[in-house]
Amino acid sequence: VKPGSSQGLANRHPSMVNMVDVPVEVGEVALNYSPLFGGLAIAVALALLVCLLVARALLTSSPVPLSFLTNVYIAGTIIFGGGPVVIPLLHSYVVDPGWVSEREFLLGLAFVNILPGPNFNFGAYCGALAMRDPTSYAILGAILGYFG
Repeated sequence: VKPGSSQGLANRHPSMVNMVDVPVEVGEVALNYSPLFGGLAIAVALALLVCLLVARALLTSSPVPLSFLTNVYIAGTIIFGGGPVVIPLLHSYVVDPGWVSEREFLLGLAFVNILPGPNFNFGAYCGALAMRDPTSYAILGAILGYFG
């Protein structure tokens, strides 16, 4: 159906018969970042990934905050394909070490899916639970999970 024509109106919902097809203009958004800035951002992100992996490998007993941040950073770095793709990886990263129980993981996953930005919220939830023991800080875990 061409905009403004009456052809095909019989196939439309009755409430749309009197509506006029109006083209919607979508403006361009220019970010104005240089290729150098983009390259530096990628280099910094990869350098942080390498530093986290090396630090975790060199320590004989890696502290929970370092291990958790490394796990969520890896998950955020290597996963492509949308939010649900990362859930099995996060499950193995937080349930297998015993930081979060299976029940807590599934309850958190169900709860955060009603909120906007479920992966960021779920990362914060898992981080808070992973570092809830008296020697760690749940707030720090939530922050690491959210930004990691």
